[in-house]
Amino acid sequence: MERINKLVAIVVVSFTLVLNIGFQQVQAASQSKKELMISSLENTGTVYAGKEAHFAVIVDAIDSANPKNSMTPYNGASVTVYFKNGDKVLQSKPKITKNGSYTGTITLPDQGPWDVLVTAVRHGEKEAKDGSNVYTMTTQWAVHPPVKRGGAWLYGLGGVVLLLVAYTFILRIRRVNKNKRSK
Repeated sequence: MERINKLVAIVVVSFTLVLNIGFQQVQAASQSKKELMISSLENTGTVYAGKEAHFAVIVDAIDSANPKNSMTPYNGASVTVYFKNGDKVLQSKPKITKNGSYTGTITLPDQGPWDVLVTAVRHGEKEAKDGSNVYTMTTQWAVHPPVKRGGAWLYGLGGVVLLLVAYTFILRIRRVNKNKRSK
């Protein structure tokens, strides 16, 4: 009887180990199918040269076998955004703010078209030499000339001076009319 109990215990433990190993392999295979996708890059408003621009990058994880129904926000990415205009290349590393959303800022010094490249790598992974674990998105931003607002205060000052002149003129007219009545 004792031998049967030991034999049953060995069979149960062996069966449990085999199931556990199989489950871990299935889980690893299902996780390896998950790929990253950069869903969008949005800037908040018009981008002006020399002025700080805010942007948001959305990163999702998808199952390549079922991409439409498996998209979920991904928080564990290392995201870098590169901006290129001619020989100038600038970069920004946005920070995670909420589910799959990474926000950052950049000040682009020159007007004109800027090529934008967004890269995402799973946090903790190094970029493979062949780039197989680097997910990218490219677009172009139109950067407008800087807005010159230096003359606005002159218009305000001119308006105040004009009001003071008009007020002084009205007071003089009243004084003259008052003096004419008293004579």
